[in-house]
Amino acid sequence: MRRHPTTHIALLCSALVLVAGCTAKAPNAQIGQPAPSVKTDGDNVVGIVTDQLEAGFNPHFAGDRTLTTDILASLTLPSVFVPAATAGDTSQTALVDSTQWTMNKSLMRSAEVTSQSPFQVTYRIQPGAQWGGSPPVPVEARDFSYLWHVMMKAPEIDTTAGYDLITSIKGKNDGKTVVVTFKHPYAQWRTLFQHLLPSQFLNDIPGLSQLDHDMPYSAGVATVRSVDIDRGQITLMPNDKFVTGAPMAADSIRIQRQSASDQIAEGLRSESVQAGYIQGDSLAPTRLNAIPGISTAYAWRPRQLSLSINAASSLVGGQPAVSRALFSLINVPLVAQLASNRLDTVTGGRVPAVALPQLVTVPPQRSALYSLTPSMASTKSKGAAILHNAGWAQQGRRIVTRHGHNRALIIGTVRGDVEAIAAATAIADQLSQQGFPTIVQDTTATDLYGFWLPRGKVDLVVDWHSTDQSVIASVASRFHCTVGDAVRPDPARIQSAQLDTLASSAVGNESQQKEISDSISNAQQHRGVDPSTGQSLQVLREKYSKLPSKENGQQADQARSKNVQRGSRGVNTTGICDPILNSLIKEMRTATDPLSPQQQIVVALPFLQKIEQRLGELGLVLPIWQETLLEAYSSRISNPVHEILSTPSLGYFYNVSQWTVAIKEQEGIVQ
Repeated sequence: MRRHPTTHIALLCSALVLVAGCTAKAPNAQIGQPAPSVKTDGDNVVGIVTDQLEAGFNPHFAGDRTLTTDILASLTLPSVFVPAATAGDTSQTALVDSTQWTMNKSLMRSAEVTSQSPFQVTYRIQPGAQWGGSPPVPVEARDFSYLWHVMMKAPEIDTTAGYDLITSIKGKNDGKTVVVTFKHPYAQWRTLFQHLLPSQFLNDIPGLSQLDHDMPYSAGVATVRSVDIDRGQITLMPNDKFVTGAPMAADSIRIQRQSASDQIAEGLRSESVQAGYIQGDSLAPTRLNAIPGISTAYAWRPRQLSLSINAASSLVGGQPAVSRALFSLINVPLVAQLASNRLDTVTGGRVPAVALPQLVTVPPQRSALYSLTPSMASTKSKGAAILHNAGWAQQGRRIVTRHGHNRALIIGTVRGDVEAIAAATAIADQLSQQGFPTIVQDTTATDLYGFWLPRGKVDLVVDWHSTDQSVIASVASRFHCTVGDAVRPDPARIQSAQLDTLASSAVGNESQQKEISDSISNAQQHRGVDPSTGQSLQVLREKYSKLPSKENGQQADQARSKNVQRGSRGVNTTGICDPILNSLIKEMRTATDPLSPQQQIVVALPFLQKIEQRLGELGLVLPIWQETLLEAYSSRISNPVHEILSTPSLGYFYNVSQWTVAIKEQEGIVQ
């Protein structure tokens, strides 16, 4: 998530301070107080409090997908089909079965398969569906085509599966009829075209940057009246250009940021806010559950934090034994606690506060559906020895290898992503403490995925991927690659920050040469012996002659290209183009794409087990933490649905557009 700049987390927080919280946060809004420049029409204001309100609102970027982003997208960026709400948390744990999804009738008149050969789906858009503006702009075929283009071309994208089967999108009837042609039948076609984007306003991929700090366009039930990241407040109002469905029930919805669980508790206690979703700290459930009329529970979130190897890295790419050894040195449970800012002893219902994934291919909330065996056997006791045998040795704050490397191991993150930076910092500390100096380098999402990763500037990356699509679609999106095919072009503009000098083997080799050269000079001035090291002139000269040069360092740091995807990185963060993996994924998709979701599981299981095993052999990904949030809601919320239901991306907030705040009995008494 591209967040508002906050203080960089430089040190590993101890587990003891998790209760109080260790991540730096931006200033908070005053609970219950509207932003000065925002005028709300009416008194029925639904107040929501969160500690997840930062910049970055593109629902198609996994790093942006906080619940705040998902709520805004559900209210403003329409989807063709939406998942049906189910009881409790079953929407997160059940099979992704899009045949049970509901067509969005405020956007669509119809959406159906109209041809099997070629496989075509025809979408008929509501005549009144429009993007707000002056004058309004109709939702039309070009918006479908634009989203397809974005999903296939933009860096850091959420998923490609399904979109990669589309061969053409054509508009008819002034763009209100859309005919989408696929390479072959695709049973999960209803999962496509979620959160359409306004092509006439965004126009091209660089235009997506407009979603970094705002959600300026709407064809949904609400419109974003204001976004004040500095104060931590977002205000939504009914969209008066939305004429094809039920209007937003409340006069406004106000989302406000508070960092500390005691402040969040006070807002709910005073009833200035009526609901909340928070990362919180280890005391949050206790504080909130103590408030009369407040119900709380942890809920699964559809994204997972992982550590991935960069296949283009000259230090770790293409060396499975090395990457597996590195992974074995990492204390994942501790990293997950530090990333989530919670102790793993905290409980909050059936969903764990700190959820640890055991599989690369299947998120923990759906693991019961897939009887897979984790692929990576622990080599913790041997990890350091394996790295030393591979030629790695510590020299001060650098790692030297027999191939001319003389630098630190580098973990890349997106600047301002608090959880990712916390995890990366913890990992760097753990590796450094075990003799393998590691640093964290952060930059913009565009530069990380468009420049640093494909050019091998970082060795590993800590980032997010989404988990609310089907397991088959997720695996295909993350790990399928065509060798030599630059699917995603390089960004038009690179504004990459300068890497730390510890990231350069050329600088490291120069420094080492200077150090020995200084010792030689000292030895020449002290009868052939350097007094600081006790080494003779002959020994020092012999050492100097064997030192790698600056040029050797530059050569050592050159990016790998074998079996590496060209161009910017999308959801395939690793950039791997492994022929065996590609073959397994292709066979799995060929076998499952035409089948119903229930049939897909049975057919996919043997493929998924082989893919899980292959990923373990390659040592590509170490899952860290499946995000969970503490959701809280007040009995004062007037919800037309009286049972507790949820959807995968929105949880209990799936129908927030229909919420109002019930008037207290004493408030209704006329004096």
